[in-house]
Amino acid sequence: MRKTQWLFDDVTQFKTSIAPAMTAGQQKCWSMLKQFYKQQMPYSKPTMKEDIAVIMAKDTQLQQSNIDKEINEPVNTVSSAAIAKGKSRNNPDNSIIAVVRIKPIGQYQLVTGLVVASEYRGGGLAHTLLAFIAEKLKCEQCFVFSLPHLTQLYQEHGFSEVKLATNDIQQLYLKHHSPQKPLVLMQLQTQLSSRK
Repeated sequence: MRKTQWLFDDVTQFKTSIAPAMTAGQQKCWSMLKQFYKQQMPYSKPTMKEDIAVIMAKDTQLQQSNIDKEINEPVNTVSSAAIAKGKSRNNPDNSIIAVVRIKPIGQYQLVTGLVVASEYRGGGLAHTLLAFIAEKLKCEQCFVFSLPHLTQLYQEHGFSEVKLATNDIQQLYLKHHSPQKPLVLMQLQTQLSSRK
């Protein structure tokens, strides 16, 4: 069984204006994430200000001693170590296969960058990711710009189509929406307790 996990458990350290340097293990994780997006969704660029949830191809429970052996320095998160291990060993069984990000836009949130590796699509991983991040989402303050064929997926997780949003979200939506690349503006409407 695969485990969904946050990319960096203590991501707040990167969200401050005076962020400490990443450890070697965290740098490898970040590189692996960027490479995954480059291959699967090249127009999407993750940033350190986002909360990022990932699913690995293989769920491995690593002990701190194993993490130290793999990376040659301590890493504070199991997910970082697992990603770094997959990167350093070029092991396709222990690589990122699905990811989603929560981007802060002022007091609002934007669910973005949801992607499942092509060979794993249709297995419910997108549902798993959306269920995993649900507790961090703020009802009526969270939005998504859905591709038209994915609106039902988001509806199953409490999102509804809206025509207008707050100014910052609306401007961002208009920037990304076009006749060549139509998007559907959706807002989280359902309370957490009533969601699937």
